[in-house]
Amino acid sequence: MSTICSMGETNVESFAEKSGWQNVTTCGSIMSLSSYILTIPVHQRYQYSRETGGSVSVTLPMPRLLLGCQKRLKDHRISKINLCDPCVGLAAKWREIPYNVSNSESYEWSIPVGDSSLLTLVTYVTLLFTAVGAILIVCAIHVNVSKNHLKQD
Repeated sequence: MSTICSMGETNVESFAEKSGWQNVTTCGSIMSLSSYILTIPVHQRYQYSRETGGSVSVTLPMPRLLLGCQKRLKDHRISKINLCDPCVGLAAKWREIPYNVSNSESYEWSIPVGDSSLLTLVTYVTLLFTAVGAILIVCAIHVNVSKNHLKQD
């Protein structure tokens, strides 16, 4: 059974420029020597708009693999890490273990950014559609009330 805990910024609705780091830790006992698949969903934070729009690159670093042991491992130095509860209580000594993945580089994520130079256009088009929609709703209500009023006479 695995446990997952998080440290750092957890408000996923805040803008990326105002938010801090987030460290997600998953821990559990090793039951066999077979492979272990770990999937962690990542939330794309909102970005402030820029004058020209475009995109901004966000780099997600490679996860660290730590092995918790009761005794010292000769070939691996003790890692200084900051684990969250309840993972910190599973082992007294933690070692960072190298591992191989198909894509051994950090993941770079290109996130689209709004174009603030279009603010005036977007504002006026939004107001226009809101006004036209409100007029259509009022007309539909008026027609419905008129039909119901005629049926009652």
